[in-house]
Amino acid sequence: MRSLGPLVVVLALAVAGCDSNSNCSLETCDNADVFATEDITPPEASPGATLQVNDCFSVAYVGRLAGGDTFQEGTVTKFYNNSAGLIQGFLLGLNDQRVGETRRVTIPPSLGYKACPRSDGDGNVTIPACSTLEFDLTLTAIHQDNRVCTGGV
Repeated sequence: MRSLGPLVVVLALAVAGCDSNSNCSLETCDNADVFATEDITPPEASPGATLQVNDCFSVAYVGRLAGGDTFQEGTVTKFYNNSAGLIQGFLLGLNDQRVGETRRVTIPPSLGYKACPRSDGDGNVTIPACSTLEFDLTLTAIHQDNRVCTGGV
């Protein structure tokens, strides 16, 4: 497992779900509380720059439930120190990641959506309460122009 180094600042700003149902944040999950990372593309095989606090970045991701069902995939572009809307475990997975590197991250409920189920736009539950999540994260860019993250470009 990787060190958590400069990510402490980021975690203080991260949003951990439960925005749609404030009562679910009072519930607890019985799942094991284990966060883990696995390098799919080893860091030494990715000569790109390393993500740092204050960087504007883009990451491609595939999110799966622990059972293997994909619930979401796409690309996110955010500032590394102001990633509102991203769960804590997603941000922990990016810690010290290099451009071009792919990492698999296992996120326990306490660093994900906790006891809060997530639904799609049609009201179908896509992530059950207390789910352990797995993301494959590929850091695709660290943008030199911060306007990419502010919408100015």
